[in-house]
Amino acid sequence: MARAAAARLAAAALALALLAPALPAAAEPDGPLIVKRELIRESARISDIGQAAAKEVLARAFSEAVTEADVIAELSQAMIDAGSSELLEGFSAIVASGAASAIPHGDYSDDATNYILPGEVVVVDIGARYDGWVSDNTKTYFIGVEPPELFLSAYALVAEAQQLAVAQIRSGVLAVDLDTLARDFLAEAGYEEEFMHCLGHGLGLQVHVPPMLCPDSDDVLLASRNDVVAVEPGLYFDGCLGIRIEDDFAVLRTGYERYTFASAAMEDIMLAPPEDWNGTSPSGEFADYSGCPFEVDARKAAGAPPAAMAGGASGAGDAASAVALAAVLAAAAGTYVFRAPLARAARALLRRP
Repeated sequence: MARAAAARLAAAALALALLAPALPAAAEPDGPLIVKRELIRESARISDIGQAAAKEVLARAFSEAVTEADVIAELSQAMIDAGSSELLEGFSAIVASGAASAIPHGDYSDDATNYILPGEVVVVDIGARYDGWVSDNTKTYFIGVEPPELFLSAYALVAEAQQLAVAQIRSGVLAVDLDTLARDFLAEAGYEEEFMHCLGHGLGLQVHVPPMLCPDSDDVLLASRNDVVAVEPGLYFDGCLGIRIEDDFAVLRTGYERYTFASAAMEDIMLAPPEDWNGTSPSGEFADYSGCPFEVDARKAAGAPPAAMAGGASGAGDAASAVALAAVLAAAAGTYVFRAPLARAARALLRRP
């Protein structure tokens, strides 16, 4: 009887071995054999908190001098307060504004004068670490209300490229196929050269682990390995602006589960000035689009009123205000005695250089 029971157990073990999905014989060199998805999900939730904090700091750029380093410091502290580890080995937050947004995965500057300016594009690429497991979350913001046409059209393409690739995520899909899908879509839109990095990567105890969503990858997405992938298409226009959208997704047998939820909708990534904004920049500067192949009125892009109406205006604006005041006083006085001197004063102000 004992031998019969042992035989049945052996037969069951053999059957399970034959029916089980194939797994790698050993752990990947950059990640574990089985990913702890529930911990990456929590890490992703914390990274959304970081993006919310980034938006709050960026929105202050209309009323106070804010640097890229300031944004990183505040979003990092918000994630730490939410449970992220203070140190995230192999991953540094990126806040790249203006023309620096066109540098894929570039380093931020801690130069005290490197301000976030009204009218600028800003890429915020961050990740949290929860109990050792990481997330990766990128959003692109516009500090104003009227972005350049290139930004609007390119942003829509990047968002659609991500959606096309994500819709195909499921166990058994080749990583290269996802990359090809997004890459071909952007190439057909005329931007083959502007998408210059892999579509994405796996997440684990490090930020970049298999499966790698790259043109030369031979990786396969596997639910049996609990794969979680970051999908991050982008377009970059050298010297002008860049756009990247990145979110994290768990690979399931028949689809995917989304882990990051910070909105990338246009109405949510455009940060409008406060209603009482006087139209001035705290640093004295607005966005610089001189490196773009088109002209942009940075004040208008930011949502500032005409220069003559902005608070703190000088020169012609002061003269116009003085003339208006003189006219009102003259009308109120109602006598020639007051009208003539005030008229002369108004003419004198208008002749001032």
